[in-house]
Parts: sequence; C-alpha cells; structure tokens
Amino acid sequence: RQKIDESAGEIGGVYADRGYLYAQVDPVERIDSTTVFVTYRIEEQEPSKVREIRIAGNTRTKEKVIRRQLYMFPGNKFDRALLIRSQRELFQLGFFQDVQVDFRPLPNSYDVDLVLDVKEKPVGTASAGAGFSSQSKLTGFLELGHPNLFGNGQSVNIRLERGSRTSNFEFSFTEPWFLDTP
Repeated sequence: RQKIDESAGEIGGVYADRGYLYAQVDPVERIDSTTVFVTYRIEEQEPSKVREIRIAGNTRTKEKVIRRQLYMFPGNKFDRALLIRSQRELFQLGFFQDVQVDFRPLPNSYDVDLVLDVKEKPVGTASAGAGFSSQSKLTGFLELGHPNLFGNGQSVNIRLERGSRTSNFEFSFTEPWFLDTP
C-alpha cells in the first residue's frame, strides 16, 4: 500500500509540474489470486495559473531583489519545478535562513496566489587580528563586509592592514544587477 501511495504522489507531482495543481490521482486495486493490478484514475481538472506573487517577511531586503530571483511570474501557468528553482535561487543569495511558499487558492477558480514568506538572517562580517613576525614586526588588520548593502543585494568589503613596514587598504564593491541587468 505504501508503494502505491508513493506512486500516486509522484504522479500528482508530475501533474503539478505541468500546472495541474488540482489533479486527483486515485489508485484502484484489483486482486487476482497472487497478483495485484493497480490502475490509476487521473482527473486533471484545469491547469492553474499564478494570479499574484506576494512577498512577506523581508525587513531589510528590497522586494525587487527578491523578485529578480524568481522564475515564475504572475499570469504564467503554475510550474512546480520553476517554483523550486526560484526557492533555491533565493537561498543561494545567502540573505535568508528560510523561504516558505504558501498557496492561496482563489474562489471559483483553479488559479492560485503565491506567498513567499522569507525569514532574513543576520548578514555582514567583521573581523580583526594581529600578528608578529621578524620581518614585518607587529601587524594588525580590520575587515568589514556586508553582502546586502541597504537591502539592494550589493556587497561591500573594506580591509585595512597596518604594520610597522606595511600598510594596505582594500575596498571592493559588487553590483550584481547594473541598470537592472544581471
């Protein structure tokens, strides 16, 4: 029975990948002495479209930074694989510790609204250190970095290294979407 239920779930998943969120997969079993025959009755319904995508929980990250990682758009047919890819892309930004997807069915329709509920994690780095060598004598460094500057997805890193014989200053700034182009 467990294998039959797993198979029905996988079949439903394949239909969800193609937009049929409300497809019903019902296994029908027929036992003939030592053999079990399983037939899956599938009622597709209508394919679902995404009416609206709402984003919740973002306190620092701007909505456009989140939306540009999405592979699903309002008006498109629902596609579970694209939704999973979008969720993975949001995790890969490194700004969120959790990204949950909630489906809100629309009354008298097969269409859905999606709500992406993100939970931001603290980002940014600060480090300092000191060392001593016979060549450089006493040296120290201070480094500060932030991968989501002002919630725009930009990263900045500043490093200052100072010693009795050396002095280095490094500054880096990355804009991943210049003029809204990756």
